[in-house]
Amino acid sequence: MFALTFAAEYAYFAGSTALEHLFIAVKLAAYWLWFRLAWKCSRNVANGVWTPVARILLIAGLVIVALT
Repeated sequence: MFALTFAAEYAYFAGSTALEHLFIAVKLAAYWLWFRLAWKCSRNVANGVWTPVARILLIAGLVIVALT
């Protein structure tokens, strides 16, 4: 995620907005894929209290990735 964010920022400052948007789209798609897999697996715990904790942290991470 860091590399894609860095590449998007580099493309922005280089004046290539199309490339910047491509890197942002790839970053969001990669995170979304990981997010879906982690969301589905969050119920696979011995103590059920960790499921909502994991999901709250996943949502917070999605917001942070979308804002950067």
